[in-house]
Amino acid sequence: MNSLGDVLIRFNTEMKNEGLNLTLLNDTIMDLYLEPRDDWATFKSGFNMSFLNFTWNVTEYKLDFMIIKLQFVNPYEISPLAF
Repeated sequence: MNSLGDVLIRFNTEMKNEGLNLTLLNDTIMDLYLEPRDDWATFKSGFNMSFLNFTWNVTEYKLDFMIIKLQFVNPYEISPLAF
């Protein structure tokens, strides 16, 4: 089962977004990745960093914020306390 999460990015200055097309924004090459806090992934037996894979999609972009929806391939693997 895949899971969704929202990431809110708030800008400290209003951004230019006049005539912005979300489809074009989503087709832009942007690297997003998770970095395990305190390097916990190296201490979990058999952990594979590919478990943290996800896809993303910008769902809203206004003058001072952007919302990115994440869809995790293995949502239970993003927390060291899962299982």
